[in-house]
Amino acid sequence: MVGRRQHTARKHVRLTHEGQAAVQAWADRRGISFSAALESLARLGLGQSTEQALAPALVSVVRVEVQRQMHRLASLLAANAIEAGVSARLSGAALRALRPKEYDAIKRAARIDTVHSLRRRNALAEITESENAHGDSES
Repeated sequence: MVGRRQHTARKHVRLTHEGQAAVQAWADRRGISFSAALESLARLGLGQSTEQALAPALVSVVRVEVQRQMHRLASLLAANAIEAGVSARLSGAALRALRPKEYDAIKRAARIDTVHSLRRRNALAEITESENAHGDSES
């Protein structure tokens, strides 16, 4: 269950079907939530400046877009992780088949080189010294 937004209060409001449909249509045309639309329209009706009245609508649009972009980023990162895993398994299998005696040493050297490269870019501050020294994780 999604928690209530900060600085908001739950309020039950009764609307006619026509009023609800009009607010929903206004919200849909602008890509905002029903609540943001209702608050913006109420503020406009109360005579607030357009900038103040449309603030809830703007917050709603920004929130939806940020959430959409974060979901997209998470999907891209997940796809990247899957592809990296497939690549590692395929290259490991090829290496083991072609050079079985040197497989462990090559794998260890590749991991150590990767850790050094990422550390130079401050990408993996959480890498432990044992991973750096031994080429394998503690977990």
